[in-house]
Amino acid sequence: MVIEGQKLLNFCSGAKGRLLLVSPFIKVEALKRILSAIPQEVDDLICVTRWHPDDIYAKVSDLEVFDLLQDRIGGKLYIHPYLHAKYFGSGRKCLVGSANITSKALGWSNPCNLEILVEEDRASFIDFETLLLNSATEATENLKKEIERIVNNMEKMNVKFSIEENCTHFGTSPNNVETKIWTPLCTRPELLFQIYFEYNIAKLIKWTLQAGQKDINALNIPAGLFHNMFNAYVSAALQQTHIANTVFNFPQNPIGTKDGQGLIQEEVGNDALVYKIEDHWKILRDWLVYFLPSLYRIPPGTDMLHKGVVIGEI
Repeated sequence: MVIEGQKLLNFCSGAKGRLLLVSPFIKVEALKRILSAIPQEVDDLICVTRWHPDDIYAKVSDLEVFDLLQDRIGGKLYIHPYLHAKYFGSGRKCLVGSANITSKALGWSNPCNLEILVEEDRASFIDFETLLLNSATEATENLKKEIERIVNNMEKMNVKFSIEENCTHFGTSPNNVETKIWTPLCTRPELLFQIYFEYNIAKLIKWTLQAGQKDINALNIPAGLFHNMFNAYVSAALQQTHIANTVFNFPQNPIGTKDGQGLIQEEVGNDALVYKIEDHWKILRDWLVYFLPSLYRIPPGTDMLHKGVVIGEI
């Protein structure tokens, strides 16, 4: 019987052109073993994972995979915060199943998990690949350091939390059209921790409370975090979202209301809006300034979102 790890090694050793490795959890030692099997002719290696700080804290995934892929010619790491699929594709074939890129999942430890990987026709999964790569964000050294800082603080504080599979609608329009691109709904980002902590929430407007709860679920914030850690966690989670990454890479700086509304319209779509388009942009802008003050600011007396801070204001 061929273990799933050997199936994956055999598949990768025969890869040509581009190789796509998709796994929510990736451990360094398992990835090293896979990389050693990939021919040098594969000059486009794309790896997609998720970087929830609680996953790193629980040691089910490693941040150091970023360095491995940086050192590999053609290697790139992308982050998708809602990733659950395990998928490996190259040429006309792919492997799909349940196995993450970890020794326990791939049968390289004792005991190991009971997993499955099945070879399929890749053409059947092109829509999945397109959606995945269009909504993932490329990992950066700064994001790695930010999550590393959060995890280190969690270790110092001996944080205890519970991880659940949160179920939430990112947003539902009046036409009941759901959007796959999350954008914040809570109009008061400064109230998000109060909603999370369930402190004095009876005094909050019902929709503010519900919107905040939807946002907390959508960002997969674990229970049991203190205020500073909560804000740091939201900051890291926000930076991994497609909408925040789009703003960060937007060519205009500063970003005015008209450009911001156009960005929302293009990324979310009119049919999936919960509010007026101008309100969605204002909420997103306020979130970025509140949770990412080192990256964004709105100068007094303006409504322009500036990327970066002025020396002396840090």
